[in-house]
This record gives sequence, structure tokens and C-alpha cells, in this order.
Amino acid sequence: MTTKQATWIETFTHKRLDFYDPDPSQICIEDIAHHLANVNRFGGSIYQPYSVAQHSVIMSRMCPPELALECLMHDAEEAYLGDIVKPFKSEQPIVAVAASRFEKAIRQHFGMPGEAHPPGVKHWDNVMLNTEARDFGLDWYGTDKHDLPDAHEDIIIPWPWDVAKAEFLYRFQELTR
Repeated sequence: MTTKQATWIETFTHKRLDFYDPDPSQICIEDIAHHLANVNRFGGSIYQPYSVAQHSVIMSRMCPPELALECLMHDAEEAYLGDIVKPFKSEQPIVAVAASRFEKAIRQHFGMPGEAHPPGVKHWDNVMLNTEARDFGLDWYGTDKHDLPDAHEDIIIPWPWDVAKAEFLYRFQELTR
């Protein structure tokens, strides 16, 4: 007897989202904040937990105001898929397809225009990447750090997960009032 594998994830607020067809009505900011606060950047390879939620909050504070919400939400699909390390992610096209589906559902739910983030978001993500490389001593899997924009002057100190969640929710409310 074979059992069919589930194709959905149950969220913190007990919603179900299908990996192949995520329903925008099942997206909620509480799930995104909670999940991202518990997802470690870089596969957890730094000296203490550093969450995707904190990464997103810091990025949304350093970018120009017109990109702040986009920067806060730029990794929101990782709430449902996790933060998969780049060397593996780039070899798995199904991950890009799933990420695109979740990004589209998230953007639709929150009324964000377009199907993808505007080009300026990638610049600020790279500023964060270089800042994180400096502050956490990471070697970007052979990536030339000189191809990245300068690191931000502020030093990143990882927050506890509950602080990251609260800061993410606060920043979201601040930007969507």
C-alpha cells in the first residue's frame, strides 16, 4: 500500500498552503513573521542564529523609503520554503518554480504590484550580503566580494527569534499604515 505524499505545509496559524498552487487567501503576515524569525540565514552556518526576518527588517531600514516594503518582503516566500543555501538552490529548478508561485501569491494577497520585486531590491540584498559577509566572516562559496556593493556601516548583532518576529511585524505595520 502506498501513501500519497502531502504537497502542502501547515503554517503557524494552522493554514494550509499547497506548494504547487498556494492560495493567496491563506497568506498572513503573522505566519510570515513567525516562520522567517525561525529560519536561519546561510543554513545556520554562523556562530549564533541569525534569522531571515532580521535580515529583511535591517534591509528595509537601510534602503530608500520607496523600496522599504519590497525589501521587507523580498524573502517572504522563505517563510514557506526555508532559506535554501545558494549552491544547492541554483542546482534545483523546482525550488525557483515554487518560490515564484509563493512570491506571486504573497504579492497578490498584500496588493503589491507586479509579479516580482523591482530591480533596486537586488542591490540592497547585495549590500546586506556584503555586510553579513563582513560581520559573520563568511566566504561566499567562492563568490568575489568585490562584485558586491560596499557593506553598510552598521554592524549586525543577531536578535533572538522573538525579537526578530516582533520587529518584522512592527516594521510591516509601520510601512502599511
